[in-house]
Formats: sequence, structure tokens, C-alpha cells
Amino acid sequence: MSDVQKPSPAAEPQRGAETSALKSLVVEDDEDMRRLIERVLVIHGHDVVTCADAESAWTAYQRETYSLVLLDWMLPGMDGLEMCKRIRTHPYGDRSIIVVITARDTPTDLQEVLGAGANDYVAKPVTFEMLKVRLAVAEQSVRNLNRRREAEAALREQQETVQVLKRQLEKAKFRNLTGKSKVMAAVYEQIGDLANVETTVLIEGETGTGKEVVARAIHYASPRKAGPFIAVNCAGLTDTILGSQLFGHKRGAFTGAVEQQQGFFEAADGGTIFLDEIGDISQGVQTSLLRVLQEKEILRLGESRPRKVNVRVLAATHHNLNLDVAKGTFRADLLYRIRVARIQLPPLRDRRDDIPLLITLFLGECSATTGKPVQDVSPQAKDMLMEYRWPGNVRELRSAIEAAVISCKGPIIEVEDLPQEMLDMGAGAGPMDFGADGDDKTRILMALERAKGNRTLAARLLGMSRATFYRRLTELNLILT
Repeated sequence: MSDVQKPSPAAEPQRGAETSALKSLVVEDDEDMRRLIERVLVIHGHDVVTCADAESAWTAYQRETYSLVLLDWMLPGMDGLEMCKRIRTHPYGDRSIIVVITARDTPTDLQEVLGAGANDYVAKPVTFEMLKVRLAVAEQSVRNLNRRREAEAALREQQETVQVLKRQLEKAKFRNLTGKSKVMAAVYEQIGDLANVETTVLIEGETGTGKEVVARAIHYASPRKAGPFIAVNCAGLTDTILGSQLFGHKRGAFTGAVEQQQGFFEAADGGTIFLDEIGDISQGVQTSLLRVLQEKEILRLGESRPRKVNVRVLAATHHNLNLDVAKGTFRADLLYRIRVARIQLPPLRDRRDDIPLLITLFLGECSATTGKPVQDVSPQAKDMLMEYRWPGNVRELRSAIEAAVISCKGPIIEVEDLPQEMLDMGAGAGPMDFGADGDDKTRILMALERAKGNRTLAARLLGMSRATFYRRLTELNLILT
């Protein structure tokens, strides 16, 4: 006969819902033992359902999930081990810690219990004290199981978020571009428009805004996507070296030219060449480049016969080329050739709405590459990431997230895990003035408010070491939770 006790349907929580008390199922045909187990569980704050047989217990289990199941091996009808096996085949059966109570205590019996899917067993006769000890072990197992499930769920959610982002980017055919802000929507539209035409494009923007990423997006969304994409950084190279890289050279064309060499323009034939930092090239190379754009042909260094090339040119710069033209360092006719179309990339500080999306993307990528299960960023750290000026733009944000993941000791990135330059900028160029006339307690409280409760940053705002800051908290009897 069952004495199953259950909540009313109106009060019954949905399967998998979290409750403050552990839900436990007791299956024991001996009434005295059943009451003893129930009493210990209630003392420990459990929400208990008891059954006198496995059939009614199985019915109860199918209605909701129990974190802990304690059951006798020898029961009328279905025995406890058969109940174990049924639980483990249930869709939510892996959410329960199962403890079998039995008078059988040989190594073979234990093997049979564990083989049925139980986590532990308690040998009869069972005393109140023994039950309390074994219950403590079972409760710890439940906590460990819940933590593992939460961590796995968080990791799955993070991986799903990254996959969703990647699918969104692939669908848009704008590889590695991320952002939902209005300014980025305008950039996406420009990329789509320019991908299907052959015109030269000038991509302008600060360092780290993603100029090469945009160039790649144009190429891979264009009819030339099956051809090569070759990126060349024009900054810091001499005329001879850059000219040789771009156009190739004949053997003996200059000192060190021991072999004939094809240039990047020829290598990019049928595809796209991306000339990054084009504002840094010399006047001599500018003249050669103008010929390529006008005549669609290149001349290797040391040769007199031009070679035809079928290449689309995309260029980028962080310079103001109009000013360079005015100064005489950049040819006006070349500027007009490369600026047939233009894309202006916004700095990250002008599209802060995209920062949370970028954080999620970079956090997923960096956690995967480092193997560290970092799941999120604390609200205080996220505020600092949102408020920072980002002089290095998206490139700097990715580096900051990668550094924070490496530094992080737990699953959440905290303010102290962020790069030092961010903490310094968050604190200003030096210690902040919180009022020379204010007492120490007022100054400390003001700094804590400014730092949103983060003590490391508050100490920096005051120009103190952490040790001094904590000592002053103690001396002033500022007990902070």
C-alpha cells in the first residue's frame, strides 16, 4: 500500500524548475524506516515525497524531477534496482542522485547496486547518526551535479550564441564582421552594393576598425570570390622593396635580386589585391600604381615589357588623404583613381551598442582557444568595457578580452582581470581628486561609489595600494558586503 504524498497540481512546479529546497523521493516499505528517513530529510530542509512501493514511486517520478532518491532494494513488486534502471532511462534521470538502502553488503552486492545506476548505498541497520552522515555526502553529490549541469548549460548557451553569430555573419556574406548598430548597418549595405561592381574602393578609418575585414567581405561577396585575395601592408617599406613586392622584378634589377620574381599584382590575377596604408607609399610607387589603375598592366622592376593583369584594387588608410594632397605628399590624380567609391568605418566609441555583441563573440572564441571555461563578464567589468574610449578599436577590444580570459581565475571576468591600461584610463591619468577638505571615510566612500563597488579600482582612484586601501577600510570600520 502506498502512502505517497505529493503537492497539489496547482502548486506543482514544472519539471526542471529550480526550487529553494531539495526535492527528495523516499521509497521504503518499512514504515518506521520510512518515517526515520523522512524526518532526517525534513530536518535538513528537504521537500519530501514518500512511497511504500516502487510502482507508486515510479508514477511520482514521472510527474517531476527529484534531486535525491533514497530507496530500499527489497520492495514488494518492482524492486529498488529495477527502479534505479528505470530512472536512468528517463529523459531527466541523470538529474537525480540515487542512494540504495540494503541489508546486503558484499562486494558483489555493491557491484550490482552501482551497475543498476545508483550513486551510493547505505547498509542496514540504519541509525539516525549514520543516516545524517550519508545524507550529507548525498547532498554534496547533488550540489556537485547541479554545478556541473549549470556549467554545461552555460557552455552550451555560449557555444550556441557563437554559432548563431557565425550563422548570421555567413548569411550576410560579410565574413568576420559583427555589429547591429545603425552605422554598421550602413557599412553592410555599402559592402553589398560595392561587391557586385568592379570599381576601386577606398576604405577609411582609424587603426583597428577592421579595414582589412571589410576588404575581405567585399571580395568574398563578389564574383571574384573564387580568385585569390592578397593583402599588402604598404607602411614602412622602401621604394625598391615595395615596388618589387607589388610589381615583381627581373634578376639583377637591384642588389639582392638574384632571381626573377613575380609581384603581388600578378599573384592576385583574377582576384583582389588589398593595399593597406596606401597613404604611406612614396611618390615613385604612386606613379607606378597609377599606371596599373589606368592601363591594367604592371611593369616588373628591370623589365621594359608590360604585363596585363586582371585585378580589382581595394585600398585603405587611416590618413586624411585630402590633407596629404594639399601637403604634396600624395598625388591628387591617384587619390581620384582609388576613391571612385569609399567606405568610412566608424570607430568603436561611436558604435558602443555593438560592444556587448563583440564581447560575446570574442569571449566564445578566446575561451575555446585557451580551453578556459570563462562564461561571462561581471557587470562592473562590462561597464568599464562600455565606457572605455578604445583608441585601438575592435582590435584592441579583442586583445583585451583575450588577456582577461587568460588572467581570469574563475568563470566570470572581473574588473581586475582587464588590461592595466584600461584600469589606468578608468582611474584617469592619476589619482582623482575627491575633495582635499573631505575626511578619509567620505573620500573612500566616494571612490567606491565611482568604482561601482570594485575595491581594486577604488584604491587606484585614490592613488593607494590595495593593502593600504584595505587597512584604511579596517581602521575606519567600513565593513562592506
